[in-house]
Amino acid sequence: MGALLAFAQDPKVEVRVAVASNPNIGRAESIAETLVQDKNADVARALVKNSAVSLSAIARIADIGPRSVRPLAEGR
Repeated sequence: MGALLAFAQDPKVEVRVAVASNPNIGRAESIAETLVQDKNADVARALVKNSAVSLSAIARIADIGPRSVRPLAEGR
């Protein structure tokens, strides 16, 4: 889990998207919360599509996430 948290803060968006898509992030709310604050729409989209991410994290994306991803988050 420590590695996932480190990768969640990686400067490369592809790495953060991979973490956001990983089903194991559902075990650690702190990882999802770190990624919820990411401004990149691809990261937010990957979180919303990941069924392991809590609904509270999805609700935060609907509130503060990139505008283009908010409707997708609201739909979940």
